Amino acid sequence: MKRERRLTVFGIIINSLVTFLKIYAGMVFNSYTLMVSGYYTLCNMSQDFLAYSGSVARGRRASRTEAFGYGKWPLLSLVFYGLIILFLGLFVFIKSFSLNYVRTDLKILFIILIVLVSLVMFARNLFKNAKDIQSEMLMDMAHYTAYDFYLSLVSIIFIAISSFIPVFDMFGSLYLSLMIMLKSVNVMLNAFVMLNGQNDQNKKIIKAVEKIINEGDGIYYSNSNLVNVKNFYKISIEVLVDDDVNLTDLILWEYHLMEKIRVNRLHISMVEFLIYKR
Repeated sequence: MKRERRLTVFGIIINSLVTFLKIYAGMVFNSYTLMVSGYYTLCNMSQDFLAYSGSVARGRRASRTEAFGYGKWPLLSLVFYGLIILFLGLFVFIKSFSLNYVRTDLKILFIILIVLVSLVMFARNLFKNAKDIQSEMLMDMAHYTAYDFYLSLVSIIFIAISSFIPVFDMFGSLYLSLMIMLKSVNVMLNAFVMLNGQNDQNKKIIKAVEKIINEGDGIYYSNSNLVNVKNFYKISIEVLVDDDVNLTDLILWEYHLMEKIRVNRLHISMVEFLIYKR
């Protein structure tokens, strides 16, 4: 537990530095795309802080006012957090149409390179430690740090083109603001399901999921748990991984499986992966 919390605090520090670097560089080199990317990293940092607070809260003893512990407070705070970043995404999206765009200075690519290296190294470190100590919280942090890396990689396309055609800076801002709103919706939906969901061992759905799962190299299926909120299904898939499996391979395998679940129309709206060391 101490190691988990120590790494979470370290994650908050890393994301704070990356956020500052993105926003400051975006202002200096005329890139709103990179600034909005910084807002996305800021959302990750806030989520790290909530994860840390939730970890502390869940460890507190019950009291007269909270006779059954503090398990719901972290989830309620996630709903509130989701609303905040939803409004942030909406504000950035609307604001993007009224900004004055100029050519981006390509010197910014050096800053982006530093950001990308920092994110990929940190994601790999989180993934390794998450497997070692079996931490779902660190595994989640590793995933959305990796997603931040991929989004930052995509933003290079918009930034490079905007150095010749300034309007592409607006397109990059709009794209990343949509990603912020999508993140907010996923956060709120997950919190809502955790607050109101009931275990549902629908054997037909679970067997259908198990049937389409293809185990990858060093990736093995273990178990599935289904949660139902008024026919809104969320499935948690437990996966065992070998030491030599890296985060990129795991994320690609997860995406492939989620796409197969969607194509098979199993009425599953959310898929969560619980990763454990084999």
